Amino acid sequence: KQLPKLTPFLPLESAAGADWSRKPYFYRAIFQPGELQVSRPYLSLASSRLCVTLSSTYQVEGKTRVLCCDVEWYALENRHISAE
Repeated sequence: KQLPKLTPFLPLESAAGADWSRKPYFYRAIFQPGELQVSRPYLSLASSRLCVTLSSTYQVEGKTRVLCCDVEWYALENRHISAE
């Protein structure tokens, strides 16, 4: 008998106004500009699925910005990823 899939929490409905600046993937991007940062796998607030966050900085009109992208972990766990 297979157990039903459990959801540990409900996904976040809206991230409007959220402050991600205290997350390791955010401040590592700030302190290592130009280098792609990859977080450890964690449960996403947006989907309740295991994911990693990719983050990097870029400049807009002289101001540093951080671009973050969540990638579902299951898509990566059986693939070789090269930093080339």
